[in-house]
Amino acid sequence: EPWLAGNRVLVRPSAHDGGGLAWLVAQLTQRTPAAAELLLTPWLREDRVAGRRFFAAAQAVALWGGDFTLAQLRQLALDAGFSGPLRLHGHRFAVAVIACRGDSAADNATLCGLARDIVIGDGRGCMGVGQVAWLGADLQAATELHARLAKHLAAAASRWPAGPAWHRAASAAGM
Repeated sequence: EPWLAGNRVLVRPSAHDGGGLAWLVAQLTQRTPAAAELLLTPWLREDRVAGRRFFAAAQAVALWGGDFTLAQLRQLALDAGFSGPLRLHGHRFAVAVIACRGDSAADNATLCGLARDIVIGDGRGCMGVGQVAWLGADLQAATELHARLAKHLAAAASRWPAGPAWHRAASAAGM
């Protein structure tokens, strides 16, 4: 979210990331020069010196993770003297970013895959999609894409086993 709002973003990947975030940043960099504003700064949570440096370089912080992780990182921020805005997001919250260039909207295969990922992943770990950003779409195109995605969500729900939090996505589909 902060990057989508045009901010330079320092990102500390999870210790369990396995390279997925670096891959995502590489994919975004191929598609938009703005991805240069996503800076990966890995450090071990136990490395308090690196943690203090991270929080000292930040003006605002958004954290995602489970309750224990959020508590540890919040305490580290306080210990480092961080006084800026601090947003905490619990597990099962992620943003899907779909590129929409010019007047071309996302194709059906992309929407079908996104719907599958939302249905299957919802409520199963920190990467359950909670929001969709239509990168490059104006309000009218985003509204149309949302309606098309709702149809794909309904189809995916009948085909794939739903995650435990699926009811939240299903209720949002009618918006």
